[in-house]
Amino acid sequence: MLGGIFRFIGTLLLVALVLAVLLIALDCTNYAHNPDHSTAYAIIESVRNSIPADALAAYDEIKAQAFEVWQRFLERFVDA
Repeated sequence: MLGGIFRFIGTLLLVALVLAVLLIALDCTNYAHNPDHSTAYAIIESVRNSIPADALAAYDEIKAQAFEVWQRFLERFVDA
């Protein structure tokens, strides 16, 4: 009985992790910020509206830092 509960909770955590990764990947595409692509734009705007402003600001800051690191990597190793 207790093992079933832990398996259920583990499955929920795994689904939440996969969903978070997919939403982050979608947020990093140009489609998510272009109203012409209504489905992706609506999904990201819905998620952004459901997240508290402080957490969203922290996420945006982390994303901006990650893009800076990625850009430096590309400049150093790809453009060289």
